Amino acid sequence: MNKPLHPDQLRSLTPLNALSSRQLQELRTQLIPQPLLAGELLFGPDSAPTSSYFLLAGALALQHHDGEEQRLHAGTMESLHAFSAGSRVKRIRALDDCSLLIIDSGELDRLLAWRQSYQDLLLELAMAGEL
Repeated sequence: MNKPLHPDQLRSLTPLNALSSRQLQELRTQLIPQPLLAGELLFGPDSAPTSSYFLLAGALALQHHDGEEQRLHAGTMESLHAFSAGSRVKRIRALDDCSLLIIDSGELDRLLAWRQSYQDLLLELAMAGEL
């Protein structure tokens, strides 16, 4: 993954698809590509949820806190959604060589909050007849 992703590729990822074109352009410089070799851990039970990940190539084994294991394959609908440490997933291990995209979760949350606020403001203005 040597070249930057095309904006259309970013728009296929959830929740990046909720951002404006301008926000996506701003975000592109903050996206970090990361290779993960087969057998390597992406994170374990003590990892802090500071980053959000997208699986672009390969397959991962996600171990949940209840011990259940789920496989995530690139190119599936599930792989288009961001995931992070904590919440439901305890450990993630690469089943084969993978390519991931990483973004700071706080920055992503900030951009999503601004986008939602902007949309709410536009709705209020439209309802008040000011647009």
